[in-house]
Amino acid sequence: MRKLVHATMAALAAAAAGCSGTPGGVVPPESMARLMADMRVAGAVVSVNSGQYRSDSAKQVLRRAVLMRHDVSEADFDSSLVWYGHNIGKYQEVTQRSIELLEERLAAVGSVAGGVMSVSGDSVDVWSSAQAYVIDRRSPSQYITFAIDADRNMEAGDVYTWRLKLVTAPQSAAWAVSAEYADGAVEVQNMSIPSTNTRPELIFHTDSTRELRSIRGWLRVDRDAHRPVYIDSVSLVRRRADGPAPRNYRQFIYNAPDTDPSPEPADTTAAAG
Repeated sequence: MRKLVHATMAALAAAAAGCSGTPGGVVPPESMARLMADMRVAGAVVSVNSGQYRSDSAKQVLRRAVLMRHDVSEADFDSSLVWYGHNIGKYQEVTQRSIELLEERLAAVGSVAGGVMSVSGDSVDVWSSAQAYVIDRRSPSQYITFAIDADRNMEAGDVYTWRLKLVTAPQSAAWAVSAEYADGAVEVQNMSIPSTNTRPELIFHTDSTRELRSIRGWLRVDRDAHRPVYIDSVSLVRRRADGPAPRNYRQFIYNAPDTDPSPEPADTTAAAG
């Protein structure tokens, strides 16, 4: 009898896995989409309330709370991410479904989903494009870009942190952020992304002595001929300057032609003061 029960349970588990298209131990697509949607909400909570989530332990507590809500262990979640990472088609479907779920939630509270929104606050995610991308040899472009024009919520000296997760490592990658000011000056920061850095971030300090006209950025991923590059959890967090900032030697100011055409390192200690 016990053997019969065990065989029946195994058959049911195999049937369930077959219906979902995932092996045992992997979170099924719909459940994974809902879990990923809640993880993105948790990430937004951390970004907006950075002061409360400075430590890794505080972030881990929030992550575990989300997993407990979905009755998924950390081991199963991690192994599920690995499986979906090796099955990009399924990963794309799950990611798209999670975005749909988030859009449905936004629509339910009367927000406009999918559009460019002007948001206020001392610390807020202003990224308005997709949070996940797949780049392969069939992709029309190997670039991801953003452009934000000045609005009433921007302040001189604002700090922008561009973050993302590289689920699969590209052959090489680089990114940049630039700020255009009302006096014609342009400030630029360029960085390469090491292949070992799966969670890179680029921090850009705007000049507190100049009126910001726009801020733009691009990410270039060199496509692998054998496997796609999957990018997830893209965010662009804007926060107010918190006192004088250390000099950022990676940023360069290009003054307007009628003043000084030569680039000079930006001294963000003075700019953020």
